[in-house]
Amino acid sequence: MPGPITGVDLGCGTGASTLLAAAPAQGQTWFALDADRDSLAIASRCFADFPVPGALFLPVLARLEMLPFREGPVRVADVVMANPPYIPMGDGRTPSSGGRRDWGHGDRSVLATFARAASLLLKDGGSYHFVVPPRRLVNGLLAARAFGLATAVIQPIGPSTGACRLVRITCQNRVQRELSLEAQLSVEDLLDRVR
Repeated sequence: MPGPITGVDLGCGTGASTLLAAAPAQGQTWFALDADRDSLAIASRCFADFPVPGALFLPVLARLEMLPFREGPVRVADVVMANPPYIPMGDGRTPSSGGRRDWGHGDRSVLATFARAASLLLKDGGSYHFVVPPRRLVNGLLAARAFGLATAVIQPIGPSTGACRLVRITCQNRVQRELSLEAQLSVEDLLDRVR
């Protein structure tokens, strides 16, 4: 992400995506939110072990359902990103269907929870970037739309010679742009873009 920005990584897990997003530019503050204390501890260690010059990382233990932490929208972020979990938080047991590999009951509410959080955190004109499996594209678009996030970019991601595995969606908060459907991007090309 270019220039001085404030970013939020919703459900940051171990922090790898937060580090990748911050790597291309300096003068950034990233809030890394996750509801899992152990994942956030790993992320904190990663932020210390792999510092990005000019970037400040602030791990936050929080459940997205609890946002906002005060009355009304917070509107602090220029960019919010997420790789929403494929199952809602619960009792900690992995379902027999395979956890993140197979979205099951509750995926619409999970996507809506992430979209709601993004809409509360984003400044006007800010962007929300998230990925979903292809079969959940419609659910992701509907969740974003329900919270006033206008879809600007849809891009499949997958092997250069095969079917797409994920779809990257970029939405704008309170700004309507023309929709761009982009060509499939390989994972290697995606990583090259953030380096």
